Amino acid sequence: MLTIAFQQRFDEVSDFLCNIYLASLISASLATACITAPVAFHRIVFRRGMKDDLMNTATRYVAAGMTFLALAMVGAVFLVLDYLLSLGIAVVVAGGLAAVFLVLWVVVPYVARARGKTTSKTRLDRGTRRQVERRTSQRVVGQFETRLQPPM
Repeated sequence: MLTIAFQQRFDEVSDFLCNIYLASLISASLATACITAPVAFHRIVFRRGMKDDLMNTATRYVAAGMTFLALAMVGAVFLVLDYLLSLGIAVVVAGGLAAVFLVLWVVVPYVARARGKTTSKTRLDRGTRRQVERRTSQRVVGQFETRLQPPM
């Protein structure tokens, strides 16, 4: 996407397509920033008791990043199809692609959530989950202590 502007035929592109290109390029950059931001946030708040802040912030960053990614992809497809084929085809295909992103990334998850589909781990109540975690950690500690005992 970065090299398109440096192609000889880019001068032939209308102002409208140039604006679509710029919007797609900026959206791709913002998507990259938002999707990778949780890594930097995690490195700074790691082991400071801020897990809830990390999860909430990462969720917002990734949601924004996915929005920018969808905009960049739809814009890039629109740009290429309008240039190579026609405005009508570009509108139909880009609109269909936007609908696919919307259905897969928004509608399907919300429908699943509304139906209450969860994994077996999330169905466990909080107390049961803690018991399972405690047993698992005790088992791991016991295995570690067994390995540390000197041979007789």
